[in-house]
Amino acid sequence: MGYRIALDRGVLRAELFCRETVEETNTFFRAIASASRKSRSPYILISVRSSKPVFQLEQHGLLEYFRELAVTPSRRIALLGDSSDLRLSHEYIELIARQHGLAVRSFLDETAAYQWF
Repeated sequence: MGYRIALDRGVLRAELFCRETVEETNTFFRAIASASRKSRSPYILISVRSSKPVFQLEQHGLLEYFRELAVTPSRRIALLGDSSDLRLSHEYIELIARQHGLAVRSFLDETAAYQWF
C-alpha cells in the first residue's frame, strides 16, 4: 500500500495505491484527516487505484472519517476509482454519506470532480 497527499490548485489531493486491508484504509484516512486540518482546503479529492473496494463503511468506522473530513457544510469530498468495482463502492459511499448530510460524490473522471468543486 502506498499513498500521496498534496495540495493541488487549492484541492487537497489524496491518492491511494494497492490497498488491501481495512487497517491500511484507516491509516490512509488518518493521514488525510491530518493533512486536512493543516491545509484547511474546502475540497478533497480521494483517488483510489489498484485497490480492493470497501462496502462496509459503517462497520469499519470509515463513516466517522468522512464526518471528520466534512467538518463544515462547504467542505466537498470527491471520490475517484480506477475500476468498476471501486466506482461501485464509491457510489455506495456517496449514498451513505449523503444520507448523513455530507457533501461526498463519486466521479468517473478528475475533470468532472474539479468542476464540482
